[in-house]
Amino acid sequence: MTLSKEKILFLVHTEYHMMVALTIIADNFADATKYDIIIYQTEDYSKRRFQFQKDIHLLPNLNYIVIRYDENSNTFNEELFKAVHTISRTGFSRFVMFNHHSFLAIYLSRKLALKNTRIVLAPDGLKPYSNTRRMTPRWSLKTAIKFYKFIKGNRLSYFFHYPSLEYANLKEISLIYIHFPKAFLNFRNIVTKEVKVLESENSKHLVSRYFKFSTSNEEIFNNVIFFINQPLNNQDIYNFEIDLLEQIKLKFPHYKLVIKLHPLTDYDHVEKFKALNATIISETYPAELYIAQLKHSIVLSFWSTASLIDNPSCRFYWLYPMLQNRGIMLSYINIQNPTEHILEVSSIEQLQ
Repeated sequence: MTLSKEKILFLVHTEYHMMVALTIIADNFADATKYDIIIYQTEDYSKRRFQFQKDIHLLPNLNYIVIRYDENSNTFNEELFKAVHTISRTGFSRFVMFNHHSFLAIYLSRKLALKNTRIVLAPDGLKPYSNTRRMTPRWSLKTAIKFYKFIKGNRLSYFFHYPSLEYANLKEISLIYIHFPKAFLNFRNIVTKEVKVLESENSKHLVSRYFKFSTSNEEIFNNVIFFINQPLNNQDIYNFEIDLLEQIKLKFPHYKLVIKLHPLTDYDHVEKFKALNATIISETYPAELYIAQLKHSIVLSFWSTASLIDNPSCRFYWLYPMLQNRGIMLSYINIQNPTEHILEVSSIEQLQ
């Protein structure tokens, strides 16, 4: 007798989401005799993400679909409409999402849960570790109205949704994949499962194939200062960032400076990076792919979540206390370090 296979749906919005999704698939759902997998990769019309050659024919049981839409648009999107109805008619056993504030994720969670699909929330940065139940009535009301307009504009059946900032606040979520379960502020006592990104050889192989990632350029993987840029949209921080990197170069003259750009970094700031005589990585591959391959290197950022992945061959530092000391830290950012390998430093002298 042939057993029916489980159908599993992933909804991803960023390259980071894709990396984690493929890790979960490689470590849990790669068996084509048991699972059929569909990945919906979203893309907005600016096309600033996923702009690289990729291998989407990864596994015999994996189907890859791109869906283009603008969440801030109230205009009817036939592509989105058809995708939602196709998904709704498919008997998925699990729906794995990453951004539970995405209007599409909210809608699919409600509709699929009614069909006994298990709703799963997967990692998206530091959100689980700075979880809050703070009331935000102004933001919640504005977002609820936007959600209503999104649903109405795309001719989808409406249901009431009042959002909050609390992580995993959707009542449909029954499982959370998470990097550091012990550090998670789990207010709702939802079942958790640890996910170890890029630790298994199977996950490294699958993710590298998708991104067509190569380690042939040895100079960016050995004895480097690997700086992860973040698009903070603050000129004071940008100016300090350039000055800081110049000082770090002087402190570590025998290390090559490598800067991993964020896809949303301003062009003018990129030009200032180039003036540092650094190696610039502009591809939109997740920084974690590079970090996993580094040897005898130093990984720096103000507070990038890419540093959550550990590499015992490297030293990891978050530099945001330097911003606090200078009074230029972004006031709305609440940073919690869930790891043991990242050190938070307030001066260059603490870097070793």
